[in-house]
Formats: sequence, structure tokens, C-alpha cells
Amino acid sequence: MYDPLIDEPIEHKKSMKTNLLVTVMILIVGSFLPAQAGTKEDVKSAIKKLAEKGNYSWTSTSKRPERPENAEGDNNRVRSGPTEGKTVGDMIFVKSNRGERSFEFLTKGEKVAIKGEDGWSLIEPRQSNDATGTDDQARERRRRGLSSYLRNYKTPSVRAEEFLAKVGDLKKDGDAYSGELTEEGAKSLVSFWSRPRGDDGGDATERPQPTGVKASAKFWVKDGFLTKYESVVAGKIIINGNERDLGRTTTVEIKDAGSTKIDVPDDFKNKLSTEDGFASIFNGKDEPKVKKEGTWTTFTGNGMSVKTEGNWQVQKDGSLYLEPRPGEKGWTRYGSYLWLTEDYEDFVFSFEYQHGKGGNSGLYFRIYDESDATAHGFEVQILDCYGKKKLGQHDLGGVIQTAGPLTNASKPAGEWNLMQLTMSEGKVSVVLNGKKVQDNLDLAAKKPKGKKLAGAGKIAIQDHGLKFSVRNLRVKKL
Repeated sequence: MYDPLIDEPIEHKKSMKTNLLVTVMILIVGSFLPAQAGTKEDVKSAIKKLAEKGNYSWTSTSKRPERPENAEGDNNRVRSGPTEGKTVGDMIFVKSNRGERSFEFLTKGEKVAIKGEDGWSLIEPRQSNDATGTDDQARERRRRGLSSYLRNYKTPSVRAEEFLAKVGDLKKDGDAYSGELTEEGAKSLVSFWSRPRGDDGGDATERPQPTGVKASAKFWVKDGFLTKYESVVAGKIIINGNERDLGRTTTVEIKDAGSTKIDVPDDFKNKLSTEDGFASIFNGKDEPKVKKEGTWTTFTGNGMSVKTEGNWQVQKDGSLYLEPRPGEKGWTRYGSYLWLTEDYEDFVFSFEYQHGKGGNSGLYFRIYDESDATAHGFEVQILDCYGKKKLGQHDLGGVIQTAGPLTNASKPAGEWNLMQLTMSEGKVSVVLNGKKVQDNLDLAAKKPKGKKLAGAGKIAIQDHGLKFSVRNLRVKKL
């Protein structure tokens, strides 16, 4: 049967009315429910935005339930107070309180300095063959162990990203996002909170066993940035056969994103330049000396020289800027690399670079014949890959013809990037903007068949005929 007004079956008309009613009811009910879709992605985006800003301050506090004085376990231990921190680029400053004592430390790259009674001092990481000995030697081992821990210190943006991965679904309430951790995620939070002690005061032989552990998470986002996150953990833990209640609330508050600065002590600056074993053409104060001979230009500074036939120019901030010559077009090689003048076998090389949208360059090493760096050496790719998800050998951080990057550590075009390459015993590690993109890659084994890995060679930065800037070039022989 048809309705003459709309020339449709009456049954179809009734169906349309029913569907419309259901749709309206869904919209009404949905308006009273918290938004679910995309909440975890919202937090992930806020963490990423904070990390990309690169400079911010934070305060971390941890609270545990009060325990009776006669309770077994760590009731007599001094508990940590709040931790204050700042991060600017690859430098981290932290001040932590433990009882009535406090300590301060600074890290920059692989270097760690701790403030003591006599001021700031650099400390080396603990070596695996450290032997027992005098009290002074024992104290030095503890210092080096602390240094190893501080070298791997994670900023709130890194910790928050790891924390978020342990969380299930999130619900949004205003600026806050809350949810429960997975069972494994909850257990992982308590695995290494404290190192248990045996009856003799030494380290316990049994690893702590958490049981019935539950944890919740909460993240606060404002103006697209992560501003605070919190974990609440409850349950029990078994240490050397003894069961005790477990509970902790940890809160990290973040502020001053984009405006945080670190006042680096002069004595720390001096130690960085005199004790870390690096040579550099830039010291942050003096411009490198410039010498021109024929088509070659050489820049020399603090124990290091580079040369080029390209149009590299010293800028007021001490950086070197590549201005393409008239008629030069990008993505064409001109053989005008920026060369380190010495040959290097095993080494650590670090530098900062900046490019525009679509930027392209490369860090070359172990070049045994300067006539063709591509054929006679290896390249770590430098390419504008911001936001790219699927990465291959020809993307940022990849070793061309060998291995793609482990992660995308690219910053947006126009921002400074920090790259550090370590070559040791045929293996390559690359850290880009604080993230490992190559981790002990066995170049001797993974390189293309027929390609020669020289025992030593030149290091060079590629001239691709595109605008490109570098600064803080530093190298150390291993």
C-alpha cells in the first residue's frame, strides 16, 4: 500500500519514523555520557606537544600511607621528598630531597655533573669490572652507579608516554582524563620502587612479588599540553616471604612549557669543555677562524677543523649556514660536503642541524675515498620526516642501504635537531633528539654485500643544494 502524499509504502514510512525516533534517543542519551572516542589519542597528542616544545619545568611528589613504628620493612628508611626538575633541549636539571638532605644534578648528552660541597663535578659511569676495595673506592663506585642512573633519567614527557601505554580506556571529565591500568601495567609500577634489604642489611636475594595490585591513572590537559599526571597504586607486595600493604600516589605537575631556562653554573660549563674529551669548532663564545685557499674554505676552532667547497657561511650565532648558489637546485649532489679534515676510526660525533620544509642532507662516516662519499662511505639519512609513520632506510635516522630507524624522532621543519653518532668496533648507534634511532647496529654484518667498511675514514655532512644550518659540531676519538 502507498501513501499518496509521498508515494512510498506505508510500511517504509513507519520504518523511517522508527529509525528517526531511535536516532533522536541515541543523541539525547549520548549527550549525558562522557566522551569515549579519541580520549587516549588526545592525551598522547598532549604528551607529544609537550615533548616537541622541549623546555618545561616539573615537580614530582610521592605519598605513601603512614606505617606503624614497629612495622616490618622500611619504616626506618628516609623517604624522598619532592623532586624539582627542568629540561631544555638535551640538558636536564634535577633537585631532589631525601630527608633533610638534597642533591642537585645536571645532565647534558652523555655527561653528568653532581653538586657537592666543593661545587659541581663530573662523574663517569660505573664499569663492569669495578672491584671492591677501600671505602673511598666504594663511594666512587656508588657515584658512578648513580651517574649511570642519571644518564638514563627520563623526563616527564617520556615517562608519561610510557605510563599511558600501561593504561586501558580513558574517560574525560573537563580537563582530566582518567582510567585503570592493565594488570601487568600496575605490577610494572611497583617492581623497582625500592630495593629490598635482607636480614643482614644487604640486598635481598628474592625479587619483590606484587600481588593483587591495582592502579589508576589520571592526566590533565590544557591548551593541548599535558600539565599534570598522577598514578594511584594499591595492593600487597611480598619481600623475602613477608607480606605488607602497598600503596603510593605519585603526582607530576608540569609548567612553564616553552619558557623554562636553566642557569648552568660556569664551573659545569668549563668542565664540559675541558674534561669530556671532545674537540669542537664552536665553543659558544668565539667564532671559528676562516681560511680560504682556492676553492676550499676551512673553519677551525677548539682542536677541530672542517673544510668545504660549498657556500657555507659563518653566522652571528656561531652556526654555519649553507646558502645555495644561484642556479643550484635541491636534491642534486655537488660534491661540496662539509668535511672533517682528520680520519676517524672509532668515534663519537654530535652536532645540531636545522632545515626548512622538505629538507634533505646526510651524515657520512668511514669515507675512505673523498671522490665519492656515497660509494666509499656510509650515510645516516637526514630528511624532513615529521609526522611520517612508516619509515624505511631512506628516512630520517636510517642507515642508507642497511637499516631503517627504530623510531621517528624528527622535529618540525625550522627547529634545531641534535644528532649523535657513535661508531665502535664496527657497530653504529645514533641518538636523535634524545631518542635512539639506531642501537648498536652491526654495520660490519648488515652492510650490503660488496660494500667496503674501511677501518678509518672521513666524516662529512652532505651539501644537497638546499638551505641548511649546523652548529655545535663536536667529535671525540674512542
